[in-house]
Amino acid sequence: EKVEGFAMLRRLIDLSKERKPYSEARALLDQQSNVSMKVPPEELTEGLQLLPYAEATYEDDDVVNETCHERGHAVLKLVGLSKPGAPAHFLTFDATKKLAILSVRGTKTPADALTDLAGDIQQRDLEDGKKLYAHAGFLTAADSVLQSIRGAVRDLLAPLGYSLLVTGHSLGASTACLVTRLLYAEMTSWSSQLSSIRCVAFAPCPCMDAVNAAGCAEGDPSTSLVLSFVCNDDAVPRISMQNLGRLSLLGKGASVKEVLQLAVANRLRDSDQHLPGKVVMLHQNEEASSDDSKTSKKPGRWTAWAGNAPDFPEIGYVEFSPKSITHHMAPVYREALAVVASKRGIALEAAARADEAFADWRLRVGD
Repeated sequence: EKVEGFAMLRRLIDLSKERKPYSEARALLDQQSNVSMKVPPEELTEGLQLLPYAEATYEDDDVVNETCHERGHAVLKLVGLSKPGAPAHFLTFDATKKLAILSVRGTKTPADALTDLAGDIQQRDLEDGKKLYAHAGFLTAADSVLQSIRGAVRDLLAPLGYSLLVTGHSLGASTACLVTRLLYAEMTSWSSQLSSIRCVAFAPCPCMDAVNAAGCAEGDPSTSLVLSFVCNDDAVPRISMQNLGRLSLLGKGASVKEVLQLAVANRLRDSDQHLPGKVVMLHQNEEASSDDSKTSKKPGRWTAWAGNAPDFPEIGYVEFSPKSITHHMAPVYREALAVVASKRGIALEAAARADEAFADWRLRVGD
């Protein structure tokens, strides 16, 4: 068994060296009628607006408060420490715009990793009469966050006519998607409802069943319940039991074409986990180049596609890519979004850079 396992791993590594990962899947995009490179500028603007809140959750409490204050928001609730099944998060609001933002932290501590690993699928009956099948760890995390902020949202923000944006990166993004879906169902029974609710998620895992994932994509791009950003070879938005099974097939010698056919066939079980909402796929066409700066590099070349998760063949399986982890990092999402938005004439807080820490980016924004 060990010999077979090493042989599978060798095949997967060789496959990543022989050609660009996901190249066959990306070649199919021009044949997909439901995806487009005309990403609505509103989606790019939302990504730029929400990513600093998602990144701030990884920082200490002072940085969270400063980041919110710099953007005209006051912090209403801040939980800076995480426990298994209970991620760190904060709730902030802008009284002038009547806008609240809930941000959930991604994986930072061993406690967060335990939440990631609780991968059983749980069924939940929702208040709107539908069933939800979701990753147990993320669902528990969503319940914890909801318990923390429910009173403030239901009893204070909703009666005042606030809108709520929910965001996060990685584990935080997956949790944010489920918080949004649960809250959307729950508030149908409230005496006062939020003016609107929407999740902008960066690198979420497949975290809910196909029916609910598709429901989160209903409506036009600006009104869908969830907007998910996926960066190039990032493995996390592709990690599901069905995709790991397809990775195993690649390791056993199946061709990428054969695995792609399985992915595109989209045979579903009720419990299979999928990426929710509308999707903006960020592709790196050229890597970042060296610069004189000691803290960052000139950005690479990026393009973006918009569609729903099932419309992207590359989301239907996972490969071993040298960039699987690198492209998961929040600064790479920041670089990609800034490059694509700048090409579209969208104003940036600071020019795009590569490999730049959040603290360094904030200093440039303040200059």
